[in-house]
Amino acid sequence: MKLFNNAFLLIGPLFICFSIHSTELNQYKIEFIIFKHLNQNPKEEFNNKLDLPNEKVINFASNEILINKNIINKAPRKFWYSNLLESISIKSNKNNKQLEESPNIATNPGLWFKKNKNLEILNKLKKKMLSSNNYEILNSYSWIQNIPNLENSIYLYEEDLNKNYGYFIKFYRNRFMHIELNAYLGRKKSKPTILESTSYISNYKNKLIKQNILNKKLDDELDINISLNDKNEYVKYEDIKINIDSTEFFDEELNIFINEKKRIFNNEIHYFDHPLFGVIVSVKQI
Repeated sequence: MKLFNNAFLLIGPLFICFSIHSTELNQYKIEFIIFKHLNQNPKEEFNNKLDLPNEKVINFASNEILINKNIINKAPRKFWYSNLLESISIKSNKNNKQLEESPNIATNPGLWFKKNKNLEILNKLKKKMLSSNNYEILNSYSWIQNIPNLENSIYLYEEDLNKNYGYFIKFYRNRFMHIELNAYLGRKKSKPTILESTSYISNYKNKLIKQNILNKKLDDELDINISLNDKNEYVKYEDIKINIDSTEFFDEELNIFINEKKRIFNNEIHYFDHPLFGVIVSVKQI
Protein backbone atom coordinates (compact mmCIF):
# COMPACT_ATOMS: atom_id res chain seq x y z
CA MET A 1 0.00 0.00 0.00
CA LYS A 2 2.85 2.39 0.83
CA LEU A 3 4.45 1.66 -2.54
CA PHE A 4 1.11 2.37 -4.27
CA ASN A 5 0.74 5.69 -2.43
CA ASN A 6 4.25 6.75 -3.41
CA ALA A 7 3.54 5.88 -7.03
CA PHE A 8 0.33 7.92 -6.96
CA LEU A 9 2.20 10.92 -5.54
CA LEU A 10 4.47 10.80 -8.56
CA ILE A 11 1.84 10.08 -11.22
CA GLY A 12 -1.05 12.08 -9.73
CA PRO A 13 0.27 15.62 -10.43
CA LEU A 14 1.30 14.55 -13.92
CA PHE A 15 -2.20 13.22 -14.63
CA ILE A 16 -3.90 16.34 -13.24
CA CYS A 17 -1.65 18.62 -15.30
CA PHE A 18 -2.33 16.54 -18.40
CA SER A 19 -6.11 16.68 -17.84
CA ILE A 20 -6.15 20.47 -17.39
CA HIS A 21 -4.08 21.09 -20.50
CA SER A 22 -6.20 18.67 -22.52
CA THR A 23 -9.40 20.43 -21.48
CA GLU A 24 -8.06 23.91 -22.22
CA LEU A 25 -6.99 22.80 -25.68
CA ASN A 26 -10.35 21.36 -26.68
CA GLN A 27 -11.76 23.27 -29.64
CA TYR A 28 -15.33 24.52 -30.01
CA LYS A 29 -17.17 25.99 -32.95
CA ILE A 30 -19.19 29.01 -31.86
CA GLU A 31 -22.04 30.15 -34.11
CA PHE A 32 -23.45 33.61 -33.51
CA ILE A 33 -26.49 35.60 -34.69
CA ILE A 34 -27.40 39.08 -33.52
CA PHE A 35 -30.70 40.57 -34.67
CA LYS A 36 -33.27 43.30 -34.04
CA HIS A 37 -36.97 42.82 -33.37
CA LEU A 38 -39.05 44.69 -35.94
CA ASN A 39 -42.46 46.26 -35.34
CA GLN A 40 -41.81 46.31 -31.62
CA ASN A 41 -42.95 49.28 -29.52
CA PRO A 42 -42.17 48.31 -25.94
CA LYS A 43 -43.88 50.42 -23.31
CA GLU A 44 -41.18 49.93 -20.71
CA GLU A 45 -38.49 52.53 -20.17
CA PHE A 46 -34.85 51.47 -20.21
CA ASN A 47 -33.29 53.49 -17.41
CA ASN A 48 -30.48 51.13 -16.40
CA LYS A 49 -27.03 51.74 -17.87
CA LEU A 50 -24.62 49.05 -19.02
CA ASP A 51 -21.36 48.81 -17.11
CA LEU A 52 -18.85 47.48 -19.60
CA PRO A 53 -16.27 44.92 -18.39
CA ASN A 54 -13.28 46.70 -16.88
CA GLU A 55 -10.62 44.27 -18.09
CA LYS A 56 -8.47 43.55 -21.10
CA VAL A 57 -10.18 42.06 -24.15
CA ILE A 58 -9.25 40.65 -27.56
CA ASN A 59 -10.66 41.23 -31.04
CA PHE A 60 -11.15 38.68 -33.78
CA ALA A 61 -7.87 37.54 -35.33
CA SER A 62 -6.81 38.75 -38.75
CA ASN A 63 -7.45 36.46 -41.73
CA GLU A 64 -4.21 37.42 -43.45
CA ILE A 65 -2.11 34.56 -44.84
CA LEU A 66 1.44 34.26 -43.48
CA ILE A 67 4.33 32.23 -44.86
CA ASN A 68 7.37 31.12 -42.88
CA LYS A 69 10.25 33.18 -44.27
CA ASN A 70 12.82 30.64 -43.04
CA ILE A 71 11.26 27.91 -45.19
CA ILE A 72 11.20 30.09 -48.30
CA ASN A 73 14.90 30.92 -47.91
CA LYS A 74 16.05 27.30 -47.69
CA ALA A 75 18.30 25.66 -50.29
CA PRO A 76 17.12 26.56 -53.82
CA ARG A 77 17.46 22.98 -55.03
CA LYS A 78 14.22 22.16 -53.25
CA PHE A 79 10.86 23.81 -53.60
CA TRP A 80 10.05 25.64 -50.38
CA TYR A 81 6.85 23.66 -49.79
CA SER A 82 8.74 20.34 -49.90
CA ASN A 83 10.39 21.32 -46.60
CA LEU A 84 7.19 22.00 -44.71
CA LEU A 85 7.02 18.54 -43.11
CA GLU A 86 10.56 17.29 -43.46
CA SER A 87 11.28 17.64 -39.73
CA ILE A 88 8.17 15.73 -38.65
CA SER A 89 7.94 11.95 -38.69
CA ILE A 90 5.16 9.84 -37.19
CA LYS A 91 5.45 6.15 -36.41
CA SER A 92 2.57 4.18 -35.02
CA ASN A 93 2.17 0.58 -33.95
CA LYS A 94 -1.61 0.83 -34.27
CA ASN A 95 -3.06 -0.73 -37.36
CA ASN A 96 -4.92 1.34 -39.94
CA LYS A 97 -8.30 -0.05 -38.91
CA GLN A 98 -7.87 1.25 -35.36
CA LEU A 99 -6.91 4.68 -36.66
CA GLU A 100 -9.93 4.83 -38.96
CA GLU A 101 -12.27 3.91 -36.11
CA SER A 102 -11.02 6.72 -33.88
CA PRO A 103 -10.71 9.85 -36.02
CA ASN A 104 -9.23 12.88 -34.28
CA ILE A 105 -9.24 16.54 -35.29
CA ALA A 106 -5.91 18.11 -34.38
CA THR A 107 -5.97 21.20 -32.21
CA ASN A 108 -4.77 24.25 -34.12
CA PRO A 109 -4.75 27.54 -32.16
CA GLY A 110 -3.78 29.29 -35.40
CA LEU A 111 -7.42 28.94 -36.51
CA TRP A 112 -8.93 30.40 -33.36
CA PHE A 113 -10.99 33.62 -33.30
CA LYS A 114 -11.17 33.96 -37.08
CA LYS A 115 -14.55 34.93 -38.50
CA ASN A 116 -16.26 32.54 -40.87
CA LYS A 117 -19.63 33.13 -42.54
CA ASN A 118 -20.38 29.40 -42.46
CA LEU A 119 -23.25 28.37 -40.17
CA GLU A 120 -24.25 24.74 -39.66
CA ILE A 121 -26.37 24.44 -36.52
CA LEU A 122 -27.98 27.88 -36.82
CA ASN A 123 -28.34 27.91 -40.62
CA LYS A 124 -32.00 26.76 -40.72
CA LEU A 125 -32.93 29.20 -37.99
CA LYS A 126 -31.23 32.02 -39.89
CA LYS A 127 -33.18 31.20 -43.06
CA LYS A 128 -36.48 31.30 -41.15
CA MET A 129 -35.59 34.65 -39.64
CA LEU A 130 -34.65 36.07 -43.04
CA SER A 131 -38.03 35.02 -44.45
CA SER A 132 -39.88 36.63 -41.55
CA ASN A 133 -40.97 40.25 -41.28
CA ASN A 134 -40.37 40.21 -37.54
CA TYR A 135 -36.57 40.25 -37.52
CA GLU A 136 -33.63 42.09 -39.01
CA ILE A 137 -30.39 40.11 -38.82
CA LEU A 138 -27.57 42.49 -38.01
CA ASN A 139 -24.84 39.90 -38.41
CA SER A 140 -24.14 36.17 -38.35
CA TYR A 141 -20.91 34.20 -38.42
CA SER A 142 -18.94 31.49 -36.65
CA TRP A 143 -15.48 31.04 -35.20
CA ILE A 144 -13.35 28.42 -33.44
CA GLN A 145 -11.89 28.84 -29.97
CA ASN A 146 -11.03 27.00 -26.77
CA ILE A 147 -12.91 27.30 -23.48
CA PRO A 148 -10.27 27.73 -20.75
CA ASN A 149 -10.49 27.87 -16.98
CA LEU A 150 -12.00 31.02 -15.48
CA GLU A 151 -8.65 32.53 -14.51
CA ASN A 152 -7.36 32.18 -18.08
CA SER A 153 -10.52 33.35 -19.84
CA ILE A 154 -10.80 36.62 -21.75
CA TYR A 155 -13.60 38.62 -23.36
CA LEU A 156 -13.92 38.71 -27.14
CA TYR A 157 -14.95 42.24 -28.10
CA GLU A 158 -16.69 43.29 -31.32
CA GLU A 159 -18.32 46.59 -32.28
CA ASP A 160 -19.93 47.40 -35.63
CA LEU A 161 -20.21 51.14 -36.25
CA ASN A 162 -22.32 50.75 -39.39
CA LYS A 163 -24.98 48.56 -37.77
CA ASN A 164 -24.79 50.27 -34.39
CA TYR A 165 -24.19 47.34 -32.05
CA GLY A 166 -21.43 45.81 -29.98
CA TYR A 167 -20.80 42.99 -27.54
CA PHE A 168 -18.39 41.39 -25.10
CA ILE A 169 -18.57 37.59 -24.94
CA LYS A 170 -16.58 35.19 -22.78
CA PHE A 171 -16.56 31.40 -22.41
CA TYR A 172 -14.90 29.70 -19.45
CA ARG A 173 -14.87 26.62 -17.23
CA ASN A 174 -15.62 26.73 -13.54
CA ARG A 175 -16.48 23.10 -12.90
CA PHE A 176 -19.02 23.48 -15.75
CA MET A 177 -18.82 25.55 -18.91
CA HIS A 178 -20.23 29.07 -18.74
CA ILE A 179 -20.92 31.98 -21.05
CA GLU A 180 -21.00 35.69 -20.20
CA LEU A 181 -22.56 38.10 -22.68
CA ASN A 182 -22.72 41.89 -22.63
CA ALA A 183 -24.38 42.98 -25.89
CA TYR A 184 -25.80 46.40 -26.70
CA LEU A 185 -27.34 48.61 -29.35
CA GLY A 186 -25.56 51.96 -29.69
CA ARG A 187 -22.00 53.23 -29.66
CA LYS A 188 -19.62 54.20 -26.94
CA LYS A 189 -16.79 56.68 -27.27
CA SER A 190 -14.59 55.03 -24.67
CA LYS A 191 -13.06 51.73 -25.76
CA PRO A 192 -11.64 48.86 -23.69
CA THR A 193 -7.97 47.91 -23.49
CA ILE A 194 -7.45 45.53 -26.40
CA LEU A 195 -4.76 42.83 -26.32
CA GLU A 196 -3.28 41.35 -29.47
CA SER A 197 -5.18 38.13 -30.16
CA THR A 198 -1.89 36.63 -31.38
CA SER A 199 -0.38 36.87 -27.87
CA TYR A 200 -3.35 35.02 -26.36
CA ILE A 201 -3.19 32.35 -29.05
CA SER A 202 0.60 31.97 -28.77
CA ASN A 203 0.19 31.03 -25.12
CA TYR A 204 -1.93 28.04 -26.14
CA LYS A 205 0.43 27.11 -28.96
CA ASN A 206 3.11 26.68 -26.28
CA LYS A 207 0.71 24.61 -24.16
CA LEU A 208 -0.01 22.44 -27.18
CA ILE A 209 3.70 21.73 -27.66
CA LYS A 210 4.04 20.77 -23.99
CA GLN A 211 1.00 18.49 -24.21
CA ASN A 212 2.40 16.77 -27.31
CA ILE A 213 5.61 16.08 -25.41
CA LEU A 214 3.57 14.69 -22.51
CA ASN A 215 1.48 12.57 -24.88
CA LYS A 216 4.68 11.10 -26.28
CA LYS A 217 5.77 10.06 -22.80
CA LEU A 218 2.38 8.60 -21.85
CA ASP A 219 1.62 6.75 -25.08
CA ASP A 220 4.23 4.17 -26.07
CA GLU A 221 2.18 3.12 -29.09
CA LEU A 222 2.66 6.43 -30.84
CA ASP A 223 6.17 7.70 -31.51
CA ILE A 224 6.32 11.27 -32.79
CA ASN A 225 9.70 12.79 -33.59
CA ILE A 226 9.58 16.53 -34.07
CA SER A 227 12.63 18.70 -34.74
CA LEU A 228 11.69 22.26 -33.91
CA ASN A 229 12.79 25.00 -36.30
CA ASP A 230 14.61 28.14 -35.31
CA LYS A 231 12.50 31.12 -34.36
CA ASN A 232 10.25 31.72 -37.34
CA GLU A 233 9.76 35.00 -39.10
CA TYR A 234 6.57 35.44 -41.10
CA VAL A 235 5.81 37.60 -44.10
CA LYS A 236 2.44 38.42 -45.62
CA TYR A 237 1.39 36.35 -48.59
CA GLU A 238 -1.53 38.61 -49.41
CA ASP A 239 -2.59 41.95 -48.00
CA ILE A 240 -6.27 42.14 -47.11
CA LYS A 241 -7.76 45.60 -47.32
CA ILE A 242 -10.19 46.53 -44.58
CA ASN A 243 -12.66 49.37 -45.03
CA ILE A 244 -12.94 51.33 -41.81
CA ASP A 245 -16.04 53.41 -41.22
CA SER A 246 -15.08 57.04 -40.69
CA THR A 247 -18.22 57.75 -38.67
CA GLU A 248 -17.36 59.16 -35.25
CA PHE A 249 -18.43 57.47 -32.04
CA PHE A 250 -21.45 58.84 -30.28
CA ASP A 251 -20.68 59.69 -26.69
CA GLU A 252 -23.74 58.02 -25.24
CA GLU A 253 -24.70 55.87 -22.30
CA LEU A 254 -25.81 52.39 -23.27
CA ASN A 255 -29.28 51.60 -21.98
CA ILE A 256 -30.41 49.01 -24.56
CA PHE A 257 -28.39 45.98 -23.60
CA ILE A 258 -28.25 42.32 -22.60
CA ASN A 259 -26.13 41.43 -19.58
CA GLU A 260 -26.39 37.73 -18.80
CA LYS A 261 -24.32 34.85 -17.51
CA LYS A 262 -25.39 31.21 -17.74
CA ARG A 263 -24.10 27.66 -17.53
CA ILE A 264 -23.82 25.87 -20.86
CA PHE A 265 -23.22 22.39 -22.22
CA ASN A 266 -21.81 21.05 -25.46
CA ASN A 267 -24.19 20.89 -28.46
CA GLU A 268 -26.57 23.49 -27.05
CA ILE A 269 -28.23 26.59 -28.51
CA HIS A 270 -28.69 29.61 -26.25
CA TYR A 271 -31.05 32.55 -26.77
CA PHE A 272 -30.44 35.93 -25.13
CA ASP A 273 -33.45 38.19 -25.42
CA HIS A 274 -34.29 41.88 -25.09
CA PRO A 275 -37.52 43.64 -26.19
CA LEU A 276 -35.59 45.36 -28.99
CA PHE A 277 -32.94 42.83 -30.04
CA GLY A 278 -31.56 39.38 -29.37
CA VAL A 279 -28.50 37.13 -29.65
CA ILE A 280 -28.39 33.41 -30.48
CA VAL A 281 -25.27 31.36 -29.73
CA SER A 282 -24.53 27.69 -30.39
CA VAL A 283 -21.58 25.79 -28.91
CA LYS A 284 -20.25 22.55 -30.38
CA GLN A 285 -17.01 20.74 -29.61
CA ILE A 286 -15.07 19.74 -32.74
